Amino acid sequence: MKQSQNESPSPQNIVLERFANYSLLVFSIVLTLFFSDQFLSKYIHLDRFDRLYFVGPKPDDPLYPLLVPDADKAKDEGGICYTSDPENYYLIRLQHPESKRDLYCIRYGVEERVQGFFADRKKQAVIIGDSFVFGTGLHNEDTLGYILGQSYREYNFKNYGLAGADVSRVHDQVLTVIEKEKDIAGVIYFYNLNDIFSLPPAKAPEWWRVNDFQNPWISRDFHRDEIRTRFGGGVIARLFMQAYVKFWETRLTVDEYRRLYFDPSYKTNQNQTEKFIVYIDRILQDKKVDLTVVIYPLLYKDWFGRYPFQPIHDLIMDYCRANEIHCVDGIDAFKDYRTMKSFVVHPIDYHPNGRANRLLVNYLAENNLLDLE
Repeated sequence: MKQSQNESPSPQNIVLERFANYSLLVFSIVLTLFFSDQFLSKYIHLDRFDRLYFVGPKPDDPLYPLLVPDADKAKDEGGICYTSDPENYYLIRLQHPESKRDLYCIRYGVEERVQGFFADRKKQAVIIGDSFVFGTGLHNEDTLGYILGQSYREYNFKNYGLAGADVSRVHDQVLTVIEKEKDIAGVIYFYNLNDIFSLPPAKAPEWWRVNDFQNPWISRDFHRDEIRTRFGGGVIARLFMQAYVKFWETRLTVDEYRRLYFDPSYKTNQNQTEKFIVYIDRILQDKKVDLTVVIYPLLYKDWFGRYPFQPIHDLIMDYCRANEIHCVDGIDAFKDYRTMKSFVVHPIDYHPNGRANRLLVNYLAENNLLDLE
């Protein structure tokens, strides 16, 4: 006998119908992802992540003779190359001799930066620090030394920034400065949070995170290989993995900075950092040279526009107050910005660009925050 149209379907039929619908949905999603993956794989090559190359006078650097063909005449010349140029900023075009990838490069004029761009001015000041000060990834006119010279027109600013320097090497640079330079009108130390004193050998993963926060996570070889190994040729899965790795490494980096400055296991690093800042100030005081320490913020805010490193800034400002050192918190120049993405030299290089340097220098000049003679 046929089932009446008004009869309700049995619970078993309901389950079967739902199972069939869900199975069809899952099959449709899998099929869509498969064909989407095949299509995307033609246009997205995840083995060709953006990369950057630091170029210097090393025997095994294949890019150095291409970027600096007059190496026999160039003193301490070098540069940097990227595999993309979103803002059409890097004017030297090369091809990597091994990977054959197109490169967009800049060549530094180290001696020119050290001498300053306004050498004929009577007052000579000095800036010290690490790669933020040197101007990694920047043309001369976007470096701190040049921009400071535009805002403080009585002064020439000599750039003694040293890429990769921690606070102990900055201290050594100060000794070099007072030996070489006479009649210094002031010294400005742009302190980067990764300047914390490091005990050699500093090669553990946490030090990689701290030192490479400006050169993010995804471009690192071990992440690229990990993603490729786990997900083979699947583009969509690997894109999700890439986003996850970036999120996770960012979180680990923030946590590692906090540990370095607050965890008791890093007490030696913390104490030595404070001592070296004090040493730098006392050395300059003996020469009757004023020091200003400017904390240059890391160019990162989270999704909610929060700057996660503020407690570290506060700690350093406490160092300064306790030791009567003139310090300035540079994060105040960026307080009105929800994101820092427009202030980095390249999407995979979190060194400050010219916009960041101008914003910070304008803040210092407008508020008369530098101790200059």
